[in-house]
Amino acid sequence: MHDPPRKTLEGGHHLGDGQEMLPCRPMPLRKLGSPIERPRGLSELERPELAALTRLAQAQAQARTHARPLATMPSDSRLPIAGAQADPGGIALPRDRESPCHTDRLLRPAPRSALAESPSDRYGSSSGSWFSSVAQPSSSGTASAAGALPKTSNERPVATYAGRRRTLLLAALPVGGFVVWTCWHTVTVASALTGHGNRLAFAWAVSFLLLWWVPVSWLERPHKVTARQARQLVDLTVVVQIPIYNEDPAALRACLESVLAQSRLPERVRAVDDGSADPSVGIRDWFLAEARASGIDATWQRTVNQGKRHAQMTALATDDSDIIVTLDSDSILDFRALEEGLRPFSDPEVTSVAGLVAVLNTKTNWLTFLTAMMYTPFTRGFRSAQSVLRCVLVNSGTLALYRGPVIRKYAGAYENETFRGRPMQMNDDSMLTLYGLLHGDAVHQPTCVAYTLVPDRMSPYLRQQLRWMRGTFVRTFWWFRYARFSSPMFWMPFLELVQLLLSVAVPLALLMQPAARAHAGSLMIATLMVGAAVNWTIALRFFMVRRTDEPTWFHLLLVAAAPLAGLWRLLVVKPMYFYALATFWRVGSWGTRGKGVEVGLGP
Repeated sequence: MHDPPRKTLEGGHHLGDGQEMLPCRPMPLRKLGSPIERPRGLSELERPELAALTRLAQAQAQARTHARPLATMPSDSRLPIAGAQADPGGIALPRDRESPCHTDRLLRPAPRSALAESPSDRYGSSSGSWFSSVAQPSSSGTASAAGALPKTSNERPVATYAGRRRTLLLAALPVGGFVVWTCWHTVTVASALTGHGNRLAFAWAVSFLLLWWVPVSWLERPHKVTARQARQLVDLTVVVQIPIYNEDPAALRACLESVLAQSRLPERVRAVDDGSADPSVGIRDWFLAEARASGIDATWQRTVNQGKRHAQMTALATDDSDIIVTLDSDSILDFRALEEGLRPFSDPEVTSVAGLVAVLNTKTNWLTFLTAMMYTPFTRGFRSAQSVLRCVLVNSGTLALYRGPVIRKYAGAYENETFRGRPMQMNDDSMLTLYGLLHGDAVHQPTCVAYTLVPDRMSPYLRQQLRWMRGTFVRTFWWFRYARFSSPMFWMPFLELVQLLLSVAVPLALLMQPAARAHAGSLMIATLMVGAAVNWTIALRFFMVRRTDEPTWFHLLLVAAAPLAGLWRLLVVKPMYFYALATFWRVGSWGTRGKGVEVGLGP
């Protein structure tokens, strides 16, 4: 499917079709960035230092909240515009032990969303239909192009991750259930081997084992740091890169506002407009002025449309930052996202960190509600289990952090990847994650939260799903080729392919048995009951994150409706996946938004 590997002077392999070398041997970790000591316990001697750091951070936060006049910026949106010199901004500190659920307290004034009187004060009233807007109506693209700023809600969701007690209570049912289920499958397989049981017992047992990630996901814990490591993390230079293409003006402004509201501000922000129909001049001028007032070195470039990867590397290829943050323009950061996302880098073996992705517009309609349920098995289940193994295969492009030297090493190869002679612009996030895995560990930080907009119409939804499916299948060849045989990076995609084959082979085998056909009705009911139980078990991960814009009753509703997600996956997503496999060579550029804005922050 691609050219045979060609040896390079550096001992790597050529990926074919004009791509550059992808090394087969990890580079020394000391070359990946500033060395940071490994996590250790907080000693008594460090606590006075922690108090001093707290006072310093509070003073910095108070200084940043003073109002500043907006500056006048140039109007040519096609030229890169740099702001003032960077200021270290915020500071990352260890967890405040008095905060609920072991999450950190703010070291700067709380955002307005944290001060709202009730959930109904955020994103509209709770009365009426629960399918409601999550923000104020957005302005049109024409207004933005003319220089007027779109209106956005001043309230952003605030997430709180579960503490140890809630985690143990929630994990008791799935872990205990899987222990009982394992014993039952062991008995049935033993009976089948003696000739007295179901001949498909082995296939059922294998299907059960393919759900290994469900109990393992409950072993995930957020990464913590000591006071000394917190000081070292503050010294890192962080750049946030935001590629923009035909984005809803209100969503874009909300994204930029969330970056400027971080408890730990980045040193640099690089926004690149990849030839959008609406240049968003008004938003650009506002953002650059606000970033400069906050001491952030910000630029905004407008380029000819070449795809997301080119937009990213336009800003990152020559940037010398220690940490690179990739952020989609339709995503909104939780106000502690960057501070939390940096913490795993206290381990020098960590080269990439995935943020936790949550759906922002869950309440818009039935499709976004269903998509929120579909996100849970992967974002809070499978990815969490992979993080326990320190081998996350795909960091979502919504929010991910990487060591800068690792990404810059592949500048030129990353944006020019081809497959079967065609530019491979989709599945950029899995390629960046693969680069990280070649040099170290990839983990997930569940307290690093980003809220994303998902398609609310069927046509954009189908295009997005097909793009992801095709890109993931193509990336499977890369995982098989560059992963060690003993590595989870090899076996996890292999098991996914086995599960896909069994989803077809087991039903066909049942239909070929006369006894099974005679009891097809009862067998169908039993299968649906087991499927519903599995979906409910996975959906318990919803309760690991509390949000100010989603009350508990809404999460209960999501969990109760989880079997609907299973049916949707079986009847709609599974056939789409087979179609994607049959047309996997159809790789494009952005894959969506080709005809303009497809989902906005508003009704």
